[in-house]
Amino acid sequence: MLDLFFKVNMKNLFIVFLSAILFFVFISKFNSPKNVKEEKVIKEISFSFVGDLMCHSPIYESSRIQNDSFDFNPIFNEIKNDLSKADFTIGNLETVIAGDKFIYSGYPNFNSPIEFLDAIKNAGFDILITCNNHSLDKGTRGLINTINNINKLRLKNIGTN
Repeated sequence: MLDLFFKVNMKNLFIVFLSAILFFVFISKFNSPKNVKEEKVIKEISFSFVGDLMCHSPIYESSRIQNDSFDFNPIFNEIKNDLSKADFTIGNLETVIAGDKFIYSGYPNFNSPIEFLDAIKNAGFDILITCNNHSLDKGTRGLINTINNINKLRLKNIGTN
């Protein structure tokens, strides 16, 4: 089962990487003016890929600053500069951010506080993969709330719609 899950995730990462390359090739074709002598310019794009961004209950309990508020930023302090260097930093959001109407929970059915998503953005992430074995931990409503919360922070999600 784990072997199949790993293959599916690697396939998703490959699809994301290939899609990004095709997107930029497509955009550059339409953005170049016609009848203009083209200069040879080397363009580079950098990507940073991160595995599972999980929030087990000991993590959110240690990040609690009041009954209903959390600060997850310190978790990312040591890697924030590295994550921010890439043009695109992509991570697998291995939790649901369904909101406080759902009970916050860790394994096996995750629901993390919105502040976890704030810290992810502050750490330099741009794109979150939301298609994994925890996508529906709080049902369809939980997934929709997660996507809406990602969009509110002007991050992009891929994998679920």
